[in-house]
Amino acid sequence: MKIITGATGQAHVNAADDGALYAALFGTSQFVLPIENQLEAEVIATTRIRIKSGDVMVHGRHARIPHGTYDELTIDNGTSGYKRNDIIVCHYEETDGIESMVLKVLKGTPTTGAPKDPDVVEGNILNGDSVHEFPLYRVRLNGINLDGLDKLFSVWDAGTNHKHTMNQIDGSLPMDRVTGTLPLDRTSGGLTASRINGLIPIAQGGTGAATSTDARKNLFDNKALPVAEGGTGVKSYEEYFYAAYYISDYVLDNQTIAAGESKELTYNFGMAGPSILAGWYLSNATSSGKNVSNVHVYGAYINANGDKFVIKCINTGSSTAKVKATFRAFRVRY
Repeated sequence: MKIITGATGQAHVNAADDGALYAALFGTSQFVLPIENQLEAEVIATTRIRIKSGDVMVHGRHARIPHGTYDELTIDNGTSGYKRNDIIVCHYEETDGIESMVLKVLKGTPTTGAPKDPDVVEGNILNGDSVHEFPLYRVRLNGINLDGLDKLFSVWDAGTNHKHTMNQIDGSLPMDRVTGTLPLDRTSGGLTASRINGLIPIAQGGTGAATSTDARKNLFDNKALPVAEGGTGVKSYEEYFYAAYYISDYVLDNQTIAAGESKELTYNFGMAGPSILAGWYLSNATSSGKNVSNVHVYGAYINANGDKFVIKCINTGSSTAKVKATFRAFRVRY
């Protein structure tokens, strides 16, 4: 073993030492880092592609195109009637202890059929391989035209390597400073490992369902919540309407109204007590006499005792008329 972050009196830290540390921090795979232009590609011409600034991390080795600069790559001309795939790679190489990392174009084979990507060298720098290639873009050529670019890399996510298993966090979820932590395997309530991705049972304060329809079914079993418990006592709007209101049809007949008279015609319900007129309408209204069309209904109400329904009429004609009215009244139940 040798010390890395410590003074030894001589040069003793090499690239492999830093590479091992970066691999532990960033992971042993290969990424473009979320900084600068993230190696964004720009087609300058059919045979020229510009790679903008950005950083890569390949098996712990860090390379970059500095801020405000770019690398420019040349693509060999395509062939009319043929298709070809080229691959732009980040090429790592070690020769006699000298390491380098550069952008390079791997040329594919022209074909009249479906083109294949050229072979990419897949080494492992951490294991001492001297060559490794990190694919960045596929360049699609169709004849002499550049058909498009396909991005082949992923951008490093800081949360990718920060993961815990269920066993690692079991018993370590903080509840408060007094009671300490909450184990995931407790059965007396709260979280359990099986409930994290499932449904919370009714016994644990949930609905036991994933939809509102199923929740209502589970909680009420399709039964009406009694009025005494804050419900309506019914299961549907229609049932509620008929439970909340007295709904009846009435006929007010042979009511006389003189010519020019404004009169309140009264129907006796025969049921005393407070009542509210929630609605009414005339299903039929006729009158006899010479001025039938001159009798008009312009209002209605239930009296304060709730035992009479009053219709307001006016006879704009010149003779007495008799009125017959059929109506429906809605009164709130008490």
